[in-house]
Amino acid sequence: MNQQSRALSESEEQVLIAAKPDLLPIATALRDAILAVHPDATIAAWPKQHIISFGLGTHKMSEHYALIALHLASWLGPFHTHVSEALVR
Repeated sequence: MNQQSRALSESEEQVLIAAKPDLLPIATALRDAILAVHPDATIAAWPKQHIISFGLGTHKMSEHYALIALHLASWLGPFHTHVSEALVR
């Protein structure tokens, strides 16, 4: 962990654990890049929405300027066939 990084909160860990494994290094690199520019950023994670958000205060829609949205490991579930068929048409 570089000196700009902060420890993950429990809610951030919940978001990352549910994500596709391929996305973990990307998500942590993005988080580190944001904190390198704005070390005092407010970080809020919403495990049910699968996002980690960064901002100037606690209000997500009015004070946050960036978010990392992670697809779940089983995001498409049983619907992947239907989605693939719809894309082919």
